[in-house]
Amino acid sequence: MGSFSVAPTIQRGGTGTARVSFQLVKTGQVTATELTRTPLFGFHTFSYSSGGAYGRVTAQTFLLPTPVATAGSCRVTTPNVPAPLSDARAAALTSTGSAPGNNNIVIGLQCDPQSNVYITLTDATTPGNRSDLLTLASDSTASGVRLRIRNPSGTAISFGPDSSVAGNMNQWQVGQSSGATTIRLSAEYVANGTVQPGTVRALATFTMSYQ
Repeated sequence: MGSFSVAPTIQRGGTGTARVSFQLVKTGQVTATELTRTPLFGFHTFSYSSGGAYGRVTAQTFLLPTPVATAGSCRVTTPNVPAPLSDARAAALTSTGSAPGNNNIVIGLQCDPQSNVYITLTDATTPGNRSDLLTLASDSTASGVRLRIRNPSGTAISFGPDSSVAGNMNQWQVGQSSGATTIRLSAEYVANGTVQPGTVRALATFTMSYQ
């Protein structure tokens, strides 16, 4: 899409200005390539004599050869990631506030060279949850406890919307990845009230973004 404006007809001895802007428009799948030298627009002069007119191109503007790059992407090799939790004592949660749950949660990827990978985790039980505590599913029988997920650097992950848009809330960067790649997460129990023993089950989804 673009815009085009031209000054009014210029009489002999006058001057004028024509301003043209343009932008590239995606019309299909974009692949890494180089645009060839392409005429964009030209300027013509016209002379009027005895009711006739003729014109010739006096200047042309070209799109110069321009590289078009695309972001590499990844194929998720573990679309479903089981994360069995170790048992935790309610008394330990009462005294420390947290206890280990699973230190080896692995998301597997197969990435194009130098893919810049971002990820968002979403609380599937409470999608509007933006805290770093995962809600227990309705079939859990324990209470007063939730789960906290940590990324490979040990930082607690806050949950965000299920979206791949760049800058999505609580999206975090995995980094440059090529070939077989793994994202290793951990989960821990966190007391958020009076802990009542029982079963703990929670569900989170992950959304990848390539930027």
